Amino acid sequence: MTKVTSAAHAAAKAETQEVKTTLTVVMPETAEMKAPTIEELKNRAVTLHLLKCKHDELNEKRKRLEKFAISHDSENASIYVTDADGEEFKSSSPKSIRRLIEFWKTEFSEAIEEIEAQMFNTLA
Repeated sequence: MTKVTSAAHAAAKAETQEVKTTLTVVMPETAEMKAPTIEELKNRAVTLHLLKCKHDELNEKRKRLEKFAISHDSENASIYVTDADGEEFKSSSPKSIRRLIEFWKTEFSEAIEEIEAQMFNTLA
């Protein structure tokens, strides 16, 4: 009976050693980490503020777009596109307007996700 207990104890000890080895490998070394300088912190703060402003602007545009998508009447909505030379294009097609709104929503959502990733990277 002592042989079974010894074997079980040896197996448990081997598992414990494996876990300890795994934990040691996973844990980061604190000697490599250094505190940021004041200038680095200030630069991060400025960058984060600019990203926050862009994030707020994109969220506001997406909110206005969603409000337009809900409230517009497909019978009387129009879209005007003007280029840098002053050339203008107008469309009242409900199908075109719906597709453009969906495209813009996707674009705003992707841009917001990108800005959020940049915000997290700034703090890392």
